[in-house]
Amino acid sequence: MVARIERGAFASIPVGKIRHVVEALGARFDTIVRWQGADLGRLLDARHAAMHETMARFLGGLDGWLFEPEVSFSIYGERGIIDILAWHPGRRMLLVIELKTEVVEVSGLLGTMDQRRRLAREIGARFGWKPAGGEYLGGRRR
Repeated sequence: MVARIERGAFASIPVGKIRHVVEALGARFDTIVRWQGADLGRLLDARHAAMHETMARFLGGLDGWLFEPEVSFSIYGERGIIDILAWHPGRRMLLVIELKTEVVEVSGLLGTMDQRRRLAREIGARFGWKPAGGEYLGGRRR
């Protein structure tokens, strides 16, 4: 079986057996799922876009909220895209919204959200948004 795997002859080997051999070698076995001839990413993008539209309708229906979708940033060498950055001028409240169709790794998501919390004031300043809170933002001392 190992020889067949080494030759790339996977078709006749059950996935579970391939996974056991690979794990015994200290490696990880990843597969790519394709959906109707296209990458599954397109389906996930459609779900993500639908979430965006739902949140836009929700925020648009709330009194006083402004928002920007897909806000990219590069600050202090840290880069990313915030799915929705929302602002309430009357309350001087800044809201960072990260949309996920599924959460694969919680620690990665928490790290991403910490980055956005730390950089939110600078990112919002590009739109002229200055949140209240002085040295506090997101419940932590700045």
